[in-house]
Amino acid sequence: MRRFVFPALLLVAGCSNLPTDASGVISLEVIRPEPATVEVGDTIQLSARALDAQGDSVAVPITWQTSDTTIWVDSTTGRVTGLVPGKTGRVQASETSLVSNPITLTVIGRPDTLVVAPDTLIVPAGTSASTALVASLLSRDDTAASGFIGAVGARMIIAITSPTFTDPATRTVQLSNNALADTVAAGADGLPTTAVTVNRVDGATAPDTVRVTISGVHRSGAPVAGSGQEVLVVFQ
Repeated sequence: MRRFVFPALLLVAGCSNLPTDASGVISLEVIRPEPATVEVGDTIQLSARALDAQGDSVAVPITWQTSDTTIWVDSTTGRVTGLVPGKTGRVQASETSLVSNPITLTVIGRPDTLVVAPDTLIVPAGTSASTALVASLLSRDDTAASGFIGAVGARMIIAITSPTFTDPATRTVQLSNNALADTVAAGADGLPTTAVTVNRVDGATAPDTVRVTISGVHRSGAPVAGSGQEVLVVFQ
């Protein structure tokens, strides 16, 4: 199981005028993962603590639950496993009669490989932008004819790596988001849900060639197999 460190977004159930239970608990403080996603077949850890009227932690068991079939949660540990890509699931923590507000998690496909083709794009003179970069984040699936399906929701990082612009303000080419790098999500076919092109900057002379590096990342930040492939963009 991978371990992640998440910044805290606190979701609290209960308030100060509630009567305490036998253990003195009046509220639950739930730590939400950021990003609030889980890969299919992978697991993330949720955590929560019970608080007394003074805001101090109370050592009592916390139970986790979900009514959704898109995820599975271990009722004792709070470990959540993704089951259905492209869907969301809600998880709640409880202690006796107190139940937290639900945490909503998005299930994303587990990317197993990155496929990039073609590796060269030609931008004719007088044309302001290339055609869309073609790269797919794919998950293994034995039920599919090709053996793969799109890793829905998985992240793809696209960046212009050559030439190098020490000062981005002096760039002569850019991606379609008006920057030198972009992060996009994969759709059901594994392709970016938002088309990414390499564009000339108005008023500047584009270099003869531009190299674009494409990588896929797991939720943990680990690279997907095939990451680091390059596309050569030739400006005529």
